[in-house]
Amino acid sequence: MSTEFPNHDPADTIVGEVPPDWPTQRHQPPIRRQVNAMLFFISLAANIILLLSLFALVVLGRNGLLAPGNSAANGNLASANATTSAHSASATAASRASSSTPVNANWLEVTPSQIQLGCSNNQQTQTIMLANSGPNQLHWHAVLSRTGDRAGVSLSPDQGNLNAGASVAIQVQDRFHTNGQQGTIRFVPDTSAAGAAPSLSYSTAGCEGN
Repeated sequence: MSTEFPNHDPADTIVGEVPPDWPTQRHQPPIRRQVNAMLFFISLAANIILLLSLFALVVLGRNGLLAPGNSAANGNLASANATTSAHSASATAASRASSSTPVNANWLEVTPSQIQLGCSNNQQTQTIMLANSGPNQLHWHAVLSRTGDRAGVSLSPDQGNLNAGASVAIQVQDRFHTNGQQGTIRFVPDTSAAGAAPSLSYSTAGCEGN
């Protein structure tokens, strides 16, 4: 008795066909798994250290602490800043001093501004001082309000050059002792930059009969 298989084609049967060899799951030994785990953690730690190092380099670079010789550069920079601050403070102080000190518009000054000539020998001649408080040398000359004998006085010197910051002594002498005189002496600078001419008022006593 033969067994029949329905719809079976004998041609579909391959003689000598070998069934496929399916891969089977291979289990790693425990020691190898431990080595792989150690290598993984070592690699992870190395990457973390590398990232931290890069972060530190970035921070140091931003703060200017990375370049060699940075301490000396910082010291030089601090010294330069201190020098600049000192110069600025000096310039500010000088500017304040110059702005607080009033500039004298009139260079020539005469002291005293008023004299009286008497009859005694020690009062017939008096000395005044003419000073140049301006920044430059100038030439000056004296101008009397009265001319000739009507002036009643004479000056020595009555003109000259005066350096900046210098002064000169001028003698005013009573020329006539009989009649009393009054007048004004102006000391005129030769440059308009020196400002107005200072003046000296004088009076002489009548010495008739003395």
